[in-house]
Amino acid sequence: MIILSEQTKRQIDNFIQEPTHGLLITGSEGTGKLFVAKYLASKILGLNEANIENYPYFLQMQIVPGKNVISIDQIRELKKFLKLKTQGRKRIRRVLILKDAHAMLKAAQNAILKALEEPPVDTVIILTATGSNRLIDTINSRVHEIPLTGPSKANLMKAFSSKASKEALQSAYLMSGGRVGLFSSLIQNEDHELPKFISLAKRILSMPKYYRLIEIDKIISQELELDVLLQAFSIITVTGMRISANKHDERQVRNWHSKLVHINDTRSKLRFNPNSKLLLTNLFLSI
Repeated sequence: MIILSEQTKRQIDNFIQEPTHGLLITGSEGTGKLFVAKYLASKILGLNEANIENYPYFLQMQIVPGKNVISIDQIRELKKFLKLKTQGRKRIRRVLILKDAHAMLKAAQNAILKALEEPPVDTVIILTATGSNRLIDTINSRVHEIPLTGPSKANLMKAFSSKASKEALQSAYLMSGGRVGLFSSLIQNEDHELPKFISLAKRILSMPKYYRLIEIDKIISQELELDVLLQAFSIITVTGMRISANKHDERQVRNWHSKLVHINDTRSKLRFNPNSKLLLTNLFLSI
């Protein structure tokens, strides 16, 4: 079920009718970018969405667990997949999805340019990213962009009215900020990474600072995706700011805002600082 604004729906329908070889789907974390990408892939290839993973000419590539970037080696593997011959008479027979393309290192972004400039004629390459501004201009100039915009609150609540109580829907809407992918996962208990990380982030925020520091070694040893954890922290703090603002509690708004500044600063440094333990230590002592 695709639940987006009418404008975004029209753009998606138009792309299915006349797919270009390069597409960029943008939206903040939790807006359902990957879901839309797979939906598009299944429609373009004429497959049932449930069978897309088993199709031999479909590939989804993303950040390796425990890493914060997409490396040039991963792009080389991607390009090998594009060299394979496909069989069939349909114009488009292969779809490649690169999830979180904004995590590509500069060398990786340059490496994928050739594939976007001269893609195989039977292939559509779909990138997802939190924003086109996190990709180099030469990539943006070679893809068609569809920014995801969600439906109104009323339409979103109506679409899920049979799935949960009004109280649960309201809570999920507040936590998700209206982001369809995250909202759906919270309501339907789907296997989405963000709700799991949100639960972990809530637990960490409730701990005394000493116990937070102990938690860092567990996070590092489990090779958790730190960027997703930081996104979870960001969602919680923004939600806290909204609740405090609705209560006209200026002190709490300032408190949540201070945490958000530290979280965003850590996120910006994460890609360029390999010392994850030091970054988390500074963050956990600051929030």
